[in-house]
Amino acid sequence: MVDVVLEVRDARIPHSTCHPQVPLWIGSKPRLVVMNRQDMIARADRAAWDKHFTAEAAAAQAAADAKAAGKRKAAAARAAAAADSEQQHAAQVQQQEEEQQQQQAQHEPEDAGPPPLPQQVFWTDGKTGSGVHSLRRAALKLSDHINAKRAKRGLAPRPVRAVVIGFPNIGKSALINRLLGRRVVESAARPGVTRVLRWVRLGGELDLLDAPGIIPAAFNDQAAAQALAICNDIGEASYVDSLIAAAMIIRIKTLPRNRPILAALQRRYRADPLSMSAEDFVLHVAGEVFGGDAEKAGVRLLGDYRNGALGEFALELPGMQH
Repeated sequence: MVDVVLEVRDARIPHSTCHPQVPLWIGSKPRLVVMNRQDMIARADRAAWDKHFTAEAAAAQAAADAKAAGKRKAAAARAAAAADSEQQHAAQVQQQEEEQQQQQAQHEPEDAGPPPLPQQVFWTDGKTGSGVHSLRRAALKLSDHINAKRAKRGLAPRPVRAVVIGFPNIGKSALINRLLGRRVVESAARPGVTRVLRWVRLGGELDLLDAPGIIPAAFNDQAAAQALAICNDIGEASYVDSLIAAAMIIRIKTLPRNRPILAALQRRYRADPLSMSAEDFVLHVAGEVFGGDAEKAGVRLLGDYRNGALGEFALELPGMQH
């Protein structure tokens, strides 16, 4: 059983690297959303997502407040009804039931009930360590909160258990090494490096579980599957490079601030992407550089995006159709 969830996403594709089953899996456990690889997107892209997450958190808090207000109103109504002499017996029975429920609550698991805060979002770069200090501080603060609850129940403090989850190759292991300040788990820029569950301890107060990358059993969202392939967040055997490179060009054409990116493509490959279809652009690169080999052209185009040769930019932004 874990107490806290660190959900790592790829900052280039925050929507597609949000596993659809995560809310079901974690229930009411506190969740820290980690937007890794922040160095690979533009500041304007991060600002757009920050605004989105802030609005999302405000809406979640408003819903929680409304639910709490509803419970208080219902409790007040019950109290008023109990004041009526004809319902004194019913009030006594209800009080006994509530006392029994309170006694049962003392024996419920520690993660029962709502988290102390709405999900929090952190921007990190697992390679350089940027943003990791704030994430570590937040994780340890949650550890203090959970152990404070244990103390109220007369239980001794213990290291809080946190699981690090996310799609393959989005930097989970590198992030754990940064959190620990030393290389403890294997990390490499390819999917499938982490194959087993492994516990590591952070500062004696927090245990981190490094989990293998998780992907849906079946991709119903083909746009999300394409985004994962573009960013190398799923295995190369899962896609055809030339087709995914064409899908990348199509996405770039739809981005709101795409002029510098299109200019970089034109300079690099001596062709205007807007003057032809995405498929024809890949074939042009194949003819100009690789003797007509479209797959090698696809590998080159995808590599240019992944290593920053085309600039730093997100492929998904709030409000876009994904």
